[in-house]
Amino acid sequence: MSSENKSLLTKGIGGIGAALLVLNGLIGAGIFALPAKMALSSALSALTSF
Repeated sequence: MSSENKSLLTKGIGGIGAALLVLNGLIGAGIFALPAKMALSSALSALTSF
C-alpha cells in the first residue's frame, strides 16, 4: 500500500456510527423484552381465568 492509501483508511466509528450502535441495542433489547412481557401477562391472565 502506498502512503496515500494508508491515510484514507481509518479505524473509527464516528458519531453517526455510535448513534446507530445505540439504536441497534435499543431495538435488540426490545425484541427480547416485549415478548417476555407479553408472555408474562398472558400467563397471569390464563391462571386467573381458571
